[in-house]
Amino acid sequence: MPGKGWIAGLAATVVLSVLMVMKTMRGVMPERDLPKLLAMMMGSPDSPMAG
Repeated sequence: MPGKGWIAGLAATVVLSVLMVMKTMRGVMPERDLPKLLAMMMGSPDSPMAG
């Protein structure tokens, strides 16, 4: 039986995928960039670091 973390990760992935498909198909939240919003909420920098 999968652990709770695995199920939570799957649920979050499904929800984010549905939001991104809705955004693309119907123009819902056209001003929102979901990956950038999530990165900002997690405290990552605005620009990627070059190594």
